[in-house]
Amino acid sequence: MQHFIFFLWVLLALIPVIIFILRSKNFQKKIIYQYVNNLLINYDCFSTITAKQLTSYICKQSHPRKKELLKYIFHGNIADLLKHINDSKLKYQLSLLTAKKSSAPKFNQPHLTLLYIKKLIIQGIYTQSRRLLHKINEKPRSQTAAALKLYLDAQLAYHDGDLLNASAWCIQAIKLFKKRKFIYEEADTYFLLGQIYQAGKFYDSSELMLRNSLNLFNHLKCNLGAAKCACQLGLLTATQERWDDAHHFFNISINHSQHLNNHQPYCLSVCYMALLDVTMHNHHNAIKQIISLNTEKYNDKLTAFQNDILAQAYFGLQQWHKAIRYAKQAKKIYLSLDDSHSSSLMDELIEKSATNL
Repeated sequence: MQHFIFFLWVLLALIPVIIFILRSKNFQKKIIYQYVNNLLINYDCFSTITAKQLTSYICKQSHPRKKELLKYIFHGNIADLLKHINDSKLKYQLSLLTAKKSSAPKFNQPHLTLLYIKKLIIQGIYTQSRRLLHKINEKPRSQTAAALKLYLDAQLAYHDGDLLNASAWCIQAIKLFKKRKFIYEEADTYFLLGQIYQAGKFYDSSELMLRNSLNLFNHLKCNLGAAKCACQLGLLTATQERWDDAHHFFNISINHSQHLNNHQPYCLSVCYMALLDVTMHNHHNAIKQIISLNTEKYNDKLTAFQNDILAQAYFGLQQWHKAIRYAKQAKKIYLSLDDSHSSSLMDELIEKSATNL
């Protein structure tokens, strides 16, 4: 009996120590997750799954190895981090963030295929995305995979113009992401739902969804997400001719995107701000903003958009030769992109400018 009492006393004495150790480990894991999140969150294909799995992987390593991996994270060196990860599945997930082109996963895990499909959709590869998504079970066992599938179904439906199903799948996905506390994915789905409502001309609902998304991205300190949300809010308010609000949101987008490694969101925000200036007849300011972007090299679509805005600005200033020159440059790229609508608008501008010569 005395031995039992002594054992019980020792056990009770150790409980605070055990709780302290467990709390220390959880605290350490939370700190590591914050650093991992900060490193990865401004990539287009970010996923909470990837951030959590990388955190768990680091926490399981020996102290010297953990220290080495954290060094790469603190310095933002994802390339060297990739070289020192032995888990092939985790390595694949991280490569989806950094590689321009990725191959389909060789592992039979739905969430990896879903993350790959997400990357394809971001790159505008819809046919392959649809084919791969069709192969995945209607209801994956994992709630996370089920939510991600609903989000991707909504993306494809939105692209096809099926706004009713797209909005329904978004609402279902948001409920599941909230339940799993996947805040990034919840924010991203709110953003998509805002786009869907805007396409359906439900402007009040669209603004509410986009503001929800912006608040969540700000909470996560995700500049890329906040930039795209603010830019979309700028487009929405410009559609409603709320010029001051549009100017405000484009400014927010520029502020969030100017320090990103990916310069494309910044360029797009500046282009929309310049287009707003053209609408408001601030042609000199529009030209100044677009010219400031010429030091960077962007994709063809963005380059055409820049030339398009310059053509409109010079047309507004009645500088017909320059208007024609930039309209021709924009038209040439639009034709290569099979954008006949934008190309015909440039033809109209060229014709009007030529008439005034």
